[in-house]
Amino acid sequence: MHLLAGYQLFARPVDGWEATSRIVRRSSKQAIVRNLSERDRSLVRLVAAGLTNVQISRISHISEGSMKLHLARILEQLNVTNRVQLAVIATESGLVSPADLQIVS
Repeated sequence: MHLLAGYQLFARPVDGWEATSRIVRRSSKQAIVRNLSERDRSLVRLVAAGLTNVQISRISHISEGSMKLHLARILEQLNVTNRVQLAVIATESGLVSPADLQIVS
C-alpha cells in the first residue's frame, strides 16, 4: 500500500499511471478550500464531522434552505458531487482537525 503517494487502497498503479495529475487536482481544490469564507469553512467542517443539514443549520443559526444553498455552491466550486468527497478534501487541506470530528450534536 502506498497511501502517501496517492494510490488507492489495495490498488497498485498500472503502467502509465501518473500521480502528478492527481496531486495537481488535489492542490487546486485545497487552494479553493483555503479561499472559502469563514462561514463556508465552518459549514465544511460541520459536513466533514458528519452532521445533517438540520443539525448544521441549527448550529450555524441559518435556515436549512440557506444551508443547502451554501453547500451546493461549495460543492460546485470544488467540482465534487457529494459530502464524502467534500470531507476528504477538507481533511487533505487541513481544514478539519480531529477535534472537528468529535462534535456532539
